[in-house]
Amino acid sequence: MRVGARDRDVLELLGDITVESVQDELIGETVEQFGKLDILVNNHGGGEFERDENGNLRMAVYDSVMNTNFKRYALHYISYL
Repeated sequence: MRVGARDRDVLELLGDITVESVQDELIGETVEQFGKLDILVNNHGGGEFERDENGNLRMAVYDSVMNTNFKRYALHYISYL
């Protein structure tokens, strides 16, 4: 990641992005260093694909996967873009 980049151009942050206060901290540190947020790359994901007795994906499971992998982060960060 640092190949060819100047140290001031790279910001490495760690945190549990399922915790909203951590999301705020990560964005805050990014904006503090770079002045704004131009793009968000979500490299987090997860899910379980439990099926019912007929082999169909349960809607509650699908909603949980979408909430974890998309909605939670997209809706939270959209105001920063």
